[in-house]
Amino acid sequence: MHPTIHQHVTAHAKQQGYFDSHSCLTKKNDNEGGPSRESELKTLLNLDARYLKLGKGWFSRMEKVRVLQLGRWQSCPKQHIEMTDNTGLLEDLKQKLKNLRYLSLKGVSDVIKLPDGVGDLVNLIILDLRACHNLESLTTRIALLKKLTHLDVSECYLLDNIPEELAQLSELQVLKGFILGQTQRTKHFCKLSDLGKLKKLRKLSINITTNVNAWLSQGEELRQLSSLCSLTITWARLPSKQKEEKVSDEKVSDDLTMVSFPFPEKNLEKLDLRCLPTEHPPKWLEPNTLGGLKKLYIRGGQLKRLPFKPETTWVKLEVLRLKCLKKLEEDIDLSEPRKVFPKLIYLEVFQCDKVKTSSKDGVWGFGKAN
Repeated sequence: MHPTIHQHVTAHAKQQGYFDSHSCLTKKNDNEGGPSRESELKTLLNLDARYLKLGKGWFSRMEKVRVLQLGRWQSCPKQHIEMTDNTGLLEDLKQKLKNLRYLSLKGVSDVIKLPDGVGDLVNLIILDLRACHNLESLTTRIALLKKLTHLDVSECYLLDNIPEELAQLSELQVLKGFILGQTQRTKHFCKLSDLGKLKKLRKLSINITTNVNAWLSQGEELRQLSSLCSLTITWARLPSKQKEEKVSDEKVSDDLTMVSFPFPEKNLEKLDLRCLPTEHPPKWLEPNTLGGLKKLYIRGGQLKRLPFKPETTWVKLEVLRLKCLKKLEEDIDLSEPRKVFPKLIYLEVFQCDKVKTSSKDGVWGFGKAN
C-alpha cells in the first residue's frame, strides 16, 4: 500500500475508533483462551496464528469489538487457520457483538456452516468467508444483515448454493463467489435473476457450475444492475449435459457462444473471464457491445481465437491481461497493441504461444494516452 494511502486509512480508522483498543493473535502465545482485556477490545487481528484455542463464551466478553479478523490476511492459499476445541464457538458470535462492523474467517478450515447467530450482528458491514474450504451452507438469517455492503464467499468449493434471502440485502455493493448452479439440498436458493434487486451492487463475481441453460433463463432481470462496474465470471467446469436432454457438446458450446450479454454494459469498466468453455469467443465480447470497458482479463479455457481484429478498435481499454490460453490456433500480433487498443496503458501476456509481443516477458507499461 502506498504510504500516503496508508496514512489516510490509518487516520480514518483512528477517527472511527477502531484502534483505540486493539490486540493481536500470534503463534507465539498459542492464543489459548484468547487475548486479555476482552471487554475493552475494539479491534482483534490474527497476525500469524494458525491454531486458535478459543473457549466457548469467549465472544460474549467482547462487547465493544468492531473489527474481528480471525482468519488470515495473507493471499497465500497455503495459509489456513484451524480453531481447536471450538464447540459452539461460532454460535457465540451473537452474544453482545452488536458493535461488530467487520468479521473475517478467511481461510478458517473448521467452518462448515455459517450459524444462525450471525443474523444478530445487525451492524455488520463486511463479512469475509473467502477460502473457507469446508463451508457447506450459509444461514438464511443472513437477510437480517441490513447494513452489509461486502460479502465474499469465493474459493468455498463445497458451497453449492446461496440462500435466496441474499436478495434482501439492499445495501450490498460487493458480492464475490455467487454460485450459478444446481443443488439437491434446497429449492430455495438465490438465482441469478434475483440479483437484479441489488441496486447498489458495484462488483460481482460468479462461478458457473451448471449448464448454459441456467444462464439463458435467469438473465433478464440483471439489466437492472445499473451500478455494476466490475464483473468476474468463472466456469468451474464444462457445461454438463442433462440426461433427459440429448444435446451434443458442440451444441452446448454454440449456445453459450450465441448467448446475449445479460448485464448492463453502460457502466461496466472491468470484465474478467476465466476458463471459458467455448472454442469461439461469445458474440457479445466485442467493442460494439462492451465499448466502455477499461480492463479486460481472459484467463484459461478452450478459446481457439480471440476477439481482437484490426477493424474492431477497443477505444477505451487501458488494461489487458491474457493468461494460459494454450488452445489458441490463430496467431495474434500485439507487437503494436495500440493499433487495436489506442488508450492501452498496461498489457500482460503469459503462456499464450500464439500471441506475438515485442517484449520477452510479455509485460508492457505505457504512459497515459492522449
